[in-house]
Amino acid sequence: FASNSESNIEIIIGEGLVGQAALDKEIINIKDVPVGYLDVKSSLGNVGVQDLLIVPFKFENELMGVFELAGLNKFTEKEINFIKAATENIGIAINSAIQRVKIKQLLEETQAQSEELQAQTEELRSQEEELRASNEELEEKNQTLQAAEEKLKAQQAEIEASLEELEEKTNELEREKAEFDRK
Repeated sequence: FASNSESNIEIIIGEGLVGQAALDKEIINIKDVPVGYLDVKSSLGNVGVQDLLIVPFKFENELMGVFELAGLNKFTEKEINFIKAATENIGIAINSAIQRVKIKQLLEETQAQSEELQAQTEELRSQEEELRASNEELEEKNQTLQAAEEKLKAQQAEIEASLEELEEKTNELEREKAEFDRK
């Protein structure tokens, strides 16, 4: 369907003259337009239209749109042939414009995705840095714990050595005491 922006009229393919031209993809030429059907207004007055062309335009046989031309005089065969030839270029131009809009939308989507990906990459880098810092902190704590464990083992070995020494002295004192008691 098409829409007339001034009066918000929807035109359905196959209905009315414009719809029929869209369906057939052929120019419709209405000759001798009835008086009062369509007037061209200017600041100097109104004038009636004599001829009406309803022109579909397409790209690769796909309907792109329909436009209407009103003539104050009857369209000549030469003018109609020129309009027919121009419709191919109009279809190409409209298709190119549509494709440019699509490409622009795709480019904007791609740029948005690229920016999102960049933000995610930055976030991942930040998380990687945090993990690296945490790993370094854990490594330092692990080294501190290992040093403390080695120190505790050394202290335990000293205590065990001191206990053995004390036990030997205790045993020696007990022997000396037993010997003293015997004497």
